[in-house]
Amino acid sequence: MRYPVTAVVHGHAHHGRPEGKLRDGVPVYNVAQALLRQAFPDRRTFRLLEVPRGPGDDSAPACGVVGGKAG
Repeated sequence: MRYPVTAVVHGHAHHGRPEGKLRDGVPVYNVAQALLRQAFPDRRTFRLLEVPRGPGDDSAPACGVVGGKAG
């Protein structure tokens, strides 16, 4: 990989799975609204991801809402 990353988030692939991994184990999150509706019909169409801080940072993880509509 050209740059080290913690996770990959994309929202254009309307088919597939909600989560996957790259060859090096980096998690990939599909946040396409159509896929989220299909995969989680009883939930709202957004994902909340918790991302760990960098080495040596003991503060709480960062959180963010991605994809779809939150409310």
